Amino acid sequence: IRSMIMSPVKKKEPSAKVLDEVMNEMVLYYYFGGDPKKSMEHVKKKEQLIPEEDSDEVLIRVEASTVSKTDCYVRHGRLWTAKGKDILPIVPGVDFVGEVIRCGEGATQNYGIQTNDRVAALIQTGGNSKYILEHANQLVQVPKRLKPAEAVVMTEVYLSAFQVLLFGVKGEDRYESRPLEGKEILILGGISTINQAMIELGVFLGAKEVYTTAVDKHVDFLREMGANVLDVSIGNWLPEVKGRMDIVVDSYCDDHYESPYKALNSNGKLICHGMQSLLNEEPGCITSLEEMWARTRSKYMSQTYAYDVYSYWEANLEESKADLAHLFQLLQKKAIQPVIADTVPLRKVPKAHSFLEAPRRIQGTFVCLPHSEG
Repeated sequence: IRSMIMSPVKKKEPSAKVLDEVMNEMVLYYYFGGDPKKSMEHVKKKEQLIPEEDSDEVLIRVEASTVSKTDCYVRHGRLWTAKGKDILPIVPGVDFVGEVIRCGEGATQNYGIQTNDRVAALIQTGGNSKYILEHANQLVQVPKRLKPAEAVVMTEVYLSAFQVLLFGVKGEDRYESRPLEGKEILILGGISTINQAMIELGVFLGAKEVYTTAVDKHVDFLREMGANVLDVSIGNWLPEVKGRMDIVVDSYCDDHYESPYKALNSNGKLICHGMQSLLNEEPGCITSLEEMWARTRSKYMSQTYAYDVYSYWEANLEESKADLAHLFQLLQKKAIQPVIADTVPLRKVPKAHSFLEAPRRIQGTFVCLPHSEG
C-alpha cells in the first residue's frame, strides 16, 4: 500500500504563471438549478494548464471520472457553499483517474510522480473534463492493469463506503482481511450508489450479517450482493433489528436519526452519512432549518458520528490516500467488482444528471469517458 502513496503536504492553489496552453474540453454550468440539459454546456477552450518547471503541479489527461448524485447537489447549490467551491462557472466531476502528461520537478522529487504514471484523486469539482491540473500531494498511484472506468468508482463511491464501515478503526487494523468479522450491520436504503458498495464491502470484510432496506423491485439485486433485505417501512424493519446492530448507516435522515439509533446495541455506532431525504427537497427556509436541526441533534447523540468523504479527505489526507490505495489493490485482485450503470462521453453528462435527478434509483455508477465520442 505505502508504495502507492505520496506523502501529504498542505494543499495550495496552483500558481498563476504558466508556460503554455492546452486545448481542453469539458462540461460546465454558469448558474445553479434548472434542467441539466438546458443549464449545462459542452465546451472546448484553450486553458493555461502547463505546470511550472519547479512546481509540484501535475497535468493529467483524464481517462475517467464519475457522474454522481453529489454532482447534482452541487449543481443545485446544496453543497460546499461555505467552502468557496460554489464559484461559477463550475465543471462537475468529483474525482478522476488519468495519465500524467507533464509534471513539475517538485512532483517528481517530492512525490515520485512521473510522466505516464496513472493517478487518481478526489477533487469535489472539475473531473468532467479532458485535462486537469492538480497538485502531486493529492494524487494516488493507480495500477496500470486496472480499467480506468472501474478504478474511478473507487474514489468517491468505494472510499466513502470503506471509511464508513471502518469508522474509528485506525492503523493497519483497517487493512486486515476480515476487520468486520462478527459484526451485524444495517445500511438504510441499500440501492443508493455508495450503499451498494457498502453492502459488497461489508460482506467481503467479514460481517456476520449485512441488513439493508429496499422496495420490492430492488430486492433481488441487493440479495445477490449478499444483503438480508428488509422492507423500507420503519414499522417493518425496526422490530427485526432493534437493539442488535453493531453498525448502523443512515444516509437519508428520514426521522432525524431516531429509528436508526434504536437499532444499535449498547456498543454500536450510528454513522450519519448525508441527508438525502432533505437534500432531495427544494431548498428553502424549512428545509434549511430541518438540516440544521438534524446536524445539531446528531452531535449530541451518544454513539453517533457524522461522516463526509470530502471533509475526511481534507482532514485525514494520508489515511484517505492509504485507504484508496488499498481499494485499488482489492480491485486488482478482483476481490470487489464495481457495478457500472453506463459510460458516457462529455456531451452526455447532462443526460446522466437527468437520470440521477429523476425519481428512480440507479443500479451502479455513471462513468464519464471524456475522450470517447459515445
